[in-house]
Amino acid sequence: MTERSVDRWLAQAARSPFPGGRVILLAVLFGVVLCALGGFLAWRSYQSRVEQAESRIATAAAEAARASEQFFSDRIAVLEVVTDMPVFDEPEPADLGPVLQALDGQDLGFDGGVGWADETGELVVSTSLDEVLLPFDLSGRDYATVVLESRLPFVGAARQSSSGSTVIPVAVPTFADNGELTGMLVAGIRSETLAQDIPALAPVSIDVRVVDRSGEMVLVNGAPPEVLGPPVNHDLLSEEPGTIVVGEGLRGDTGRIAAVERADSAGWVVVAEQSRALALQNARSRLIGELAVLAAFTLVTLGAALYAAQRLDDSHREMIRGARDLGAMEVLSERLSTATDTRSIAGAAIGVYREVFEAGAVVVGLVSKERAEMRVFVDASTGTAEYAVPVDQPSILSDALESDEPLVTDARTLAELYPDTEQIEADPDSGVIAGRFVGAEATGAIGIYLRKDFPPAEADLELFEAMAPMLGDPFGRAEVAERERHASRTFQDALLPQDSLGIDVPLQRAVRYQAAVGDVEVGGDWYDLWMIDDHRVGIVVGDVVGRGVVAAAAMGQLRSAVRAAVGAAMTPTDALGYVDALTRQITGSAGATVVLGVLDLRNGSVRLASAGHLPPLVVEKEGVRVLWDMSGTPLGFFPSGISRRGMALKLEPEDTLVLYSDGLIERRDEVIDEGIARAAKVLEQHSDHPVEALADAMLDQMAIPDNPDDVALVVVRPVTKPPRHFTGVVSLGEFDRLHASLVAWLEETRQPHAEETADRVEETVTTILGVAGGQQVQGDVMVEVDPDGERMSVVVEFRKRPGPPAGLERRILRAWGGGEVTTRGPRLSFVVD
Repeated sequence: MTERSVDRWLAQAARSPFPGGRVILLAVLFGVVLCALGGFLAWRSYQSRVEQAESRIATAAAEAARASEQFFSDRIAVLEVVTDMPVFDEPEPADLGPVLQALDGQDLGFDGGVGWADETGELVVSTSLDEVLLPFDLSGRDYATVVLESRLPFVGAARQSSSGSTVIPVAVPTFADNGELTGMLVAGIRSETLAQDIPALAPVSIDVRVVDRSGEMVLVNGAPPEVLGPPVNHDLLSEEPGTIVVGEGLRGDTGRIAAVERADSAGWVVVAEQSRALALQNARSRLIGELAVLAAFTLVTLGAALYAAQRLDDSHREMIRGARDLGAMEVLSERLSTATDTRSIAGAAIGVYREVFEAGAVVVGLVSKERAEMRVFVDASTGTAEYAVPVDQPSILSDALESDEPLVTDARTLAELYPDTEQIEADPDSGVIAGRFVGAEATGAIGIYLRKDFPPAEADLELFEAMAPMLGDPFGRAEVAERERHASRTFQDALLPQDSLGIDVPLQRAVRYQAAVGDVEVGGDWYDLWMIDDHRVGIVVGDVVGRGVVAAAAMGQLRSAVRAAVGAAMTPTDALGYVDALTRQITGSAGATVVLGVLDLRNGSVRLASAGHLPPLVVEKEGVRVLWDMSGTPLGFFPSGISRRGMALKLEPEDTLVLYSDGLIERRDEVIDEGIARAAKVLEQHSDHPVEALADAMLDQMAIPDNPDDVALVVVRPVTKPPRHFTGVVSLGEFDRLHASLVAWLEETRQPHAEETADRVEETVTTILGVAGGQQVQGDVMVEVDPDGERMSVVVEFRKRPGPPAGLERRILRAWGGGEVTTRGPRLSFVVD
């Protein structure tokens, strides 16, 4: 079955997005589109109003220029009509006086006075003309010169009298009947009265300024300035008619919008201008109002969408929670179904609870019927840790065992009792949920530490309460299987021999037995290593076909038969012949394979014989040699009366002989020869290791995941005294002998840091005794020292025997302050330098 995780369930639920999310998304999209469209339209409206403001200014300038042009055209027309009178054919002052008097006044707009000058420019007759404006000699005035020379009407530059009044002269030529120029008629128009006759020169909220042909500003909103003078910004005067300029006005004011036009008959430049801020104020006010209405409408729309989304999300959240709960329970069920023992079941439960509840730590307590203690499993930094506490010790788990409802409490009750949960820190916003589970064969409790969202929601408590009972039956089945496996291992260990050679024998050796993964039956692989006499050692590795009680019984009888045959002074080949004959009487022994060696410690000679077993491996100075000639026929199938073929070789000091069973090298995807070649390569790579380290390297690097077969391994190495490495194995109670041998070896080999090394080893083993206390703990202590220059690499291993107190290994590691737990027991490695 494909493994699933809670994340997958949540991902499946996430693929059905929250309906409320869609509503919110659509509302947001609608709001964005609405705001974008409304903002665009409002901006266009604002731009339009800006353009309208500019258009009003341009219209004001154009209207003022047009009205001024029309005004002066009308006044010139009036004067031209008057000059057509006969009195101007041969002008006489007496005759001209009444005519001029009729023109003077505001009715016709010539309130600045009227006069006539002859063709020389000398003023002949006038009415109320200011001598500053119209002296008796006009020949030097611009308008007189233009009219007399061009014989065309002309509007002159404004003049300011001594009284402060500003008059604009208008002159037209006079002719006799024969067309000869007789002079010119000059009329003055006061600028103060222009606003009355030309309203366009003083529009509302727009400034209109007029600059005459002399370059002086003569009118400001239809009124003359106090003093005639040129404008500050001359650049505007050179602009083309109809031009709109944003920047400085005629007076140099910044932030102005100005429009330029011309009244050509008067020689005027008309500039209409307004403050840009004032011009845009109304546009901004309208823009702000429109945006406010748009924002209000958008907010109302989003509010309605949020309300609808909330209602939809509530229902969808319930669906997601249901999917999460179902997914969590299915994932827990799947992982529990693939777990094979209590530790892996606890690890599976811890992993799922961590994922589902985002727990900072998870603790599982298991109480079996046969024990008065609780096995505690904790998700420590190094993996799932296990140790034991008394069942009646007060704790959150023991309280949960007595409660029908989940318990919710603070985090310290979890952290103080279970030190492997040291990542838990007391926090007001964190806490623990604990609940019990009950099965047919096991009862327990589980506690989880929540770093956040504490106290938990009702939905989380319901899920926790639903998941906890799922642990009861898997733990019960695992407990039953472990009891059966424990009985099987105990029987197997009883059949396999303990090291009886002693630490004084000049033979370093390491033995390993690794049971098949998950199998509760006794295997048929076996080994034996014993002293035949004072100087010979028997070495055997065998493999009985099948598993179970029959195979175990055959294995025990074959081992006894081999020992008896070798003890009767038989050679290995004769011994196997003797055992061959016995197979007819030993049930289940037919087809068994055996390799037997007898090592003479005096000279290192080895005599070998094989009954269909795998070839031994020999590590020599030249390399690794495979004894391919060692084969033969399995027991029970060799013809009677014929001796098996044997082999003799010599092991030099520090050479190594390795015997093994097929579980070490067999793979389903390769032939046996390839496995043997791999084993030889591993031996060659680690040939300089001490024998215990060499045996570990063989098992580690040749390991098969979920190996379905047992592995038996024997490594022996004859040594001279003193040996290059120190290796010793004794029972825990005989450690003093091993320590004495270690001290002697350190002194004899003159190793550096000898005293410190011996003290560290003694301290390490004393710690084991201290942890065990008064309990009847049985086991062996292995010490191995590998010198490397000034460094001493040391390994101390406590090899437990069947039935040690639960959690002893973890307690030893905590007392050591480090180390690891192997299949044989706790191990500590350190370096002295």
